[in-house]
Amino acid sequence: MSGLNFLDNIAAASEPWQSFLVGVFHHEGQRMRWSEETYKLFGFTPGEVVPTPALMLSHVHPLDRVAVERLWMRASLGAAQFCAAFRLIDALGLERRVLMYGQGLGPGQGDFPVVQGCLFDLTNLFDRELRRTTREAVLRATRSHESVDKAVGILMCHLGSTADAALRVLMTGSSHTNIKVRELADELVHIVEANPSGRGIDAFLKTLRPQRPAQPRLQGRHPPV
Repeated sequence: MSGLNFLDNIAAASEPWQSFLVGVFHHEGQRMRWSEETYKLFGFTPGEVVPTPALMLSHVHPLDRVAVERLWMRASLGAAQFCAAFRLIDALGLERRVLMYGQGLGPGQGDFPVVQGCLFDLTNLFDRELRRTTREAVLRATRSHESVDKAVGILMCHLGSTADAALRVLMTGSSHTNIKVRELADELVHIVEANPSGRGIDAFLKTLRPQRPAQPRLQGRHPPV
């Protein structure tokens, strides 16, 4: 069993990939065949275009194309497996994230080199990961903002100051201590949550002030009378 049938069996047996679009290709001499999924991956309907290696490579993102071309040429020269992750621009101009796995089989019938493989469309996986990362970043930013707001409120009540003045206390303290404003805010909120009476706030504020260097004692001299 060879060609598309063989590779179709590989794709069907790969359970982790069942939720992804998996296309199959087989190239031998002047003839190249694509599975229906491969046409779909490139934005075509089956039979709409004549598949060729040049057509495949023309849809690889320009910044990724040279590396993919080198892998393809190496596989065409003899038996060699290859794997590459790259961006693909389909016929509709949409960018897809693709993993290509294949192998060169050396000369086939008619002494033409054979290259065959699978294309896995990972676009949805990348999109989900991007959304997850974005949500986490927004959540961290929101938590950070909430912590600073709480600390500002605590200082407003304790010092009888405006919100701007309370925030300046934290920012100035951050500059003196080289500690991030959010971390100082977290510490102040923790102090108040541990002791709601507010005991410990003054000690916290004292740590935010610049430390004056100790004055050196003069040896062998007496204070003036």
